[in-house]
Amino acid sequence: MSITVETTLSDTAQMARVVIGYNAATGAYYAVGLGGFGYAYVIVEFIPGRGWNGVKVYGSSSQLQLKRPYHLAIEVSGQRVLLSVDSVQVVDFTLPSPLQGDQTGLYAGGTSKIEFQNFRVSTDDPSIFVVMQFGAPYDALY
Repeated sequence: MSITVETTLSDTAQMARVVIGYNAATGAYYAVGLGGFGYAYVIVEFIPGRGWNGVKVYGSSSQLQLKRPYHLAIEVSGQRVLLSVDSVQVVDFTLPSPLQGDQTGLYAGGTSKIEFQNFRVSTDDPSIFVVMQFGAPYDALY
């Protein structure tokens, strides 16, 4: 899955993230993006009843410039998550467990205006590779 979005922060205490793997049954998910815990780039996990867990964090939030657009690109392949900001890869991390849900969205936190623009999600068509014996009794399957 590939996700792109542009976001603009107006306050250093803000968070602009993309939600991945949202599980509607449990409410659990991961969020990838800018801000949180005093860091610039984050992958966090939310578990209802337990709260937030900073899974992978990099850089200081003081590195983020206010009132300028940031282009976020997130690639998710299995448990591997890549975050690029303005075409520079800043996070490459393998999640501790597979995504439990299949929904995605946006997450914003703070007391000032946060802008999101050009949110796009694309997925690869599923593929399968099968190895099997040809001949009885498998002819009916082929």
